[in-house]
Amino acid sequence: MKIRIVLALLCILGFGWCLPGCEPVVKYEKPFIRFKEIKVVEYREPLLGNIEKKALLTFSFVVSDGNLGVRPIDISRGERFSRIYYTWYPQGSDKPYEFRPDTTTIDHAIPYSEVMNKDGAQNKVLKGTIEIQLETPNQQNLDFMRVEFYITDRAKNESNLERTPDFSLFDISGSKK
Repeated sequence: MKIRIVLALLCILGFGWCLPGCEPVVKYEKPFIRFKEIKVVEYREPLLGNIEKKALLTFSFVVSDGNLGVRPIDISRGERFSRIYYTWYPQGSDKPYEFRPDTTTIDHAIPYSEVMNKDGAQNKVLKGTIEIQLETPNQQNLDFMRVEFYITDRAKNESNLERTPDFSLFDISGSKK
């Protein structure tokens, strides 16, 4: 009888020691993103040689089922569901900047090459960081802006909405959270 009790206690203790080393499998129902940095960079436009400014947005992501990024097979099928959607706002305004008449939100496909070979975990959960170039407002009278953005995966699940702090389009040093 005493041997059974001792064995049971040892099993319970052994199981208890094993638990901290085991990571629970987390299932993300939708992508999760977190803003990391935005910086304005200048580059020379190849055709005309003009110097242009572009915003480089860096954010981290966690996506379940490994379904982030537009793959070559998706392009051949005409499917480009894995996208980033972003809207520019002038400092102190809740009214979005219009790039073209009645167009405030811009979207770009997230290249599969940006997410493959990232830190994977159990059950195809992908974690990593993406740096993506954003189309910037082309107005001289706009100085400080912020960007609100979210992503979608190939299953069309939308992530949480993230925003940058206000930053200057004329400061090429960058803004971090």
